[in-house]
Amino acid sequence: MIDTLKALPKIELHEHLDGSVRLASILDLGSQDGVRLPSGNLEELRAILTPGPSSLETYLRAFSVTLSVLQTVASLERVARETVEDWHADGVVYGEVRFAPELHQERGLGRPQIVEAVLRGLEAGSRTTGVATGLILCTMRSGPPSLETVKLVRDYRNDGVVAFDIAGAEAPFRPSIHREAYEFAAENYLNTTCHAGEVTSPGYIREALLACRSLRIGHGTQLIQEWGPARSLPGSGSLTAWIRDRQIPLELCLTSNLQTKAVESAAAHPFGEFMQAGLAVCLCTDNRLVSDTTLTKELELAQTTFGLSIEHLKGVQQNAWNAAFCSPEVRKRIKEKVFS
Repeated sequence: MIDTLKALPKIELHEHLDGSVRLASILDLGSQDGVRLPSGNLEELRAILTPGPSSLETYLRAFSVTLSVLQTVASLERVARETVEDWHADGVVYGEVRFAPELHQERGLGRPQIVEAVLRGLEAGSRTTGVATGLILCTMRSGPPSLETVKLVRDYRNDGVVAFDIAGAEAPFRPSIHREAYEFAAENYLNTTCHAGEVTSPGYIREALLACRSLRIGHGTQLIQEWGPARSLPGSGSLTAWIRDRQIPLELCLTSNLQTKAVESAAAHPFGEFMQAGLAVCLCTDNRLVSDTTLTKELELAQTTFGLSIEHLKGVQQNAWNAAFCSPEVRKRIKEKVFS
């Protein structure tokens, strides 16, 4: 069955560049750029960077290592290209990868330089694999509210940048802290998504949608809190019904949520209930390295946990296709590959 899932054309909407670096590339770039890593042994480094079930805060510590080797133009180009190559090997036909330019300035790079390096890497990967790509720019929610990142989305909207996001540890940094940036996005007709409700509460999701007017939700797992202890579908007038009726996409990441303890087990993940209730659920990897996963693995986990058929999984891919921040030309090409 895993071969069938790998062959299934897939769409990736939520993956972090700095959480999806090849282990071998980390060792290579560390040696090349004179970066001291916690271990020079591949398996030891794997154990450090794939922490298993812990917490969101522990999960995020691995990024200090990956970010340490992503501070040059050459390293950013390489890792972006390799991301597309890895998507291709996993059967992904369209992928959106996200990162925060502000985290890559330790060696003096300017943010435009950083964005352009990643765009060149994505283009190189796309050229050799045929995988279509989109780049989402994040700003760190814990930092001071800034318009700089969302203005980069505007400046590079015709060059492959497709949306704006906020990322990082959720609490206590509510989405509305960055409301001005989201308002700028809306005023300039820019696409937006927002990490919200991964480990916090439905209130964060509500803010992302109503205060920030986000078009998609990154994670949104804790929407299930609104369903109560019995996990009964809320009726009209609820946040769940509002999301369902408007088919607002939820970028759900099963393995990542297990690691951060957003859920106690795969069976306890609300993906199955959200899907059954008619919400626009998508399956995503979040971080291929840190979560030791691929989109194929995420589909397999969903299939075995919730008893899904291939047709169910194709429906999830349809949701992702509907939610993709891509051009009409790319959308038509994806439709021909995936849904013809």
